Amino acid sequence: MKTNVKKIADSKYEVTCEVDEKDWVEAQKKAHNKAYAQVQVKGFRKGHVPEDIARKHVNEGEILNEAINLVLPTAFTKAMEENKLEPFLRPQVNVDKFSTSELTLKFTVVVAPKVELGQYKGLKVEKKKVEVTDQEIDNSIKGILDNNAELVLKNDAAKKGDVVILDFEGFVNDKPFDGGKASNYELTLGSGQFIPGFEDQLIGVKANDKKDVNVTFPENYVEELKGKKAVFKCVIHEVKEKKVPALNDETVKGLDMKGVTTVAELKAKQKEQLTKQKEMQADESYYNALVDKITATSKINVAQEVVDEEAKGMKENMRKRVEENGMKWEQYLQITGQKEDEMAKKMKEQAEKNIRVMLTLNEIMKVEKITVDKNDIDAEYKHIADMYKMDVKKVEEILSKDLNNLVYQIKSRKLHDCLVALNK
Repeated sequence: MKTNVKKIADSKYEVTCEVDEKDWVEAQKKAHNKAYAQVQVKGFRKGHVPEDIARKHVNEGEILNEAINLVLPTAFTKAMEENKLEPFLRPQVNVDKFSTSELTLKFTVVVAPKVELGQYKGLKVEKKKVEVTDQEIDNSIKGILDNNAELVLKNDAAKKGDVVILDFEGFVNDKPFDGGKASNYELTLGSGQFIPGFEDQLIGVKANDKKDVNVTFPENYVEELKGKKAVFKCVIHEVKEKKVPALNDETVKGLDMKGVTTVAELKAKQKEQLTKQKEMQADESYYNALVDKITATSKINVAQEVVDEEAKGMKENMRKRVEENGMKWEQYLQITGQKEDEMAKKMKEQAEKNIRVMLTLNEIMKVEKITVDKNDIDAEYKHIADMYKMDVKKVEEILSKDLNNLVYQIKSRKLHDCLVALNK
């Protein structure tokens, strides 16, 4: 197989590959045999139709495409190895020359951009000092008590903070609309779950009341409802009041928190946890700022194709998450007030930043010789097994299925520690 490579732009090459006649003829033979085996003609068993008859019942164009697909992976791999190219994106493939005895393929290959590292040692990046206030401790304890609150039925009128169990159905111009109906819905008044005005109108209702709630949908709502007036016909089943336990030693004991039996111990515990959370956030912010500084001083010429492909993947992932949550993509754009072209522009900006960061960090890994060996992997298996109280063999069985991802995580952690150490 003969190959020829031509650089057509930074990080972009055109590779011409002449497939050996013997390999091309063999691929055509295999493609024909595969197609003939599927032919069904009356009077013959499937797969036993004579070749001269079977030829009349197959599409030669489809067979030649199949033959090209048979030789393409091997031809591409050999071409990349011979020319020492490492594709960064899926290549574009074109058939340059073509006959029953000749096949020439042309690959357009984008490789990883070269990275000229900027300064990545001895940088001055400020790390935020961690401080936990008494108010933050009190708020965290309030959250714990709220989570342990008891819901008690009440006969009095509902007030803000109460929980209302209700059925409702929404109508626009006296017609029901999709998604506007629910039964035995549990709504905390003042939670902001529903559109503005809905929850406020339920303040004052009692069990067994019927209530028409009149609202106007926001302008940034779904197309078919935005800006329209609606009435929700509600039937109230129950009103419940949250009974939040008092903060005292008896209540703290009931929380069943290890090593915590008094209010003072609870405050100390929450301060410790909040401090750890803030320290983790400060560490992450510091590291991100450090990486941004290194990336900003590094020279990387990222091809537009690379940016476009990354942005396309980002959009597809977001769209998938939106649809998995039961919402149409168009509805998501309407509700969030985003326009497709504006989102595409932001995604391309973020995509380029992501790529530059990834390439910069990968280059530092090479320069600093950051590698992962079997001992590192085994230690990670043991660490995870200890954390989740699992058998090490079971952890290995699960994680070894995606070993490349595990290795990259370990390398990234080593890189994190390395960069922090180099910039103290």
